[in-house]
Amino acid sequence: MSRPLILSNGRLLVGLDEHGLVHDFYYPYVGQDNLTTEKSVHHKIGVWSDDIFSWVDDSSWEITYDLAENALVTDVTLTSVKQGIQLHLKDFVDSSLDAFIRNITVTNLRDSTRDVRLFFHQVFQISPEGRGDTAMYVPNPGYLFTYKGKIGL
Repeated sequence: MSRPLILSNGRLLVGLDEHGLVHDFYYPYVGQDNLTTEKSVHHKIGVWSDDIFSWVDDSSWEITYDLAENALVTDVTLTSVKQGIQLHLKDFVDSSLDAFIRNITVTNLRDSTRDVRLFFHQVFQISPEGRGDTAMYVPNPGYLFTYKGKIGL
């Protein structure tokens, strides 16, 4: 099945589905090993505000997606009228660093100040053996670093 949004630099390919979620992740050989468990459990983004939680791939979110003009940068907007929240995703694969970068802007569509929390459910299958998978949150400047490493090298 094709993906509506494909980002790649020739070594790293990320396929995003119609909700703007990571569905395919190929590295270091595009087309060889998909490092996600796309057939069973999917990557997800969840939003919590005002004691309401929802995943952006449930039916309550309105979604538009496209690529920015003259660039391999996504332009995804996810809007929940029920939660009064809008997410704007700008994603790209760096041409030299083999990195997938996702920038999310959260907009409060209500007049009151609110606490909004984003949740990321990532399901990488970095090695077929289920080992050699590493993820680390770096609080300053604030990003999630995931690493694939082969055991026994």
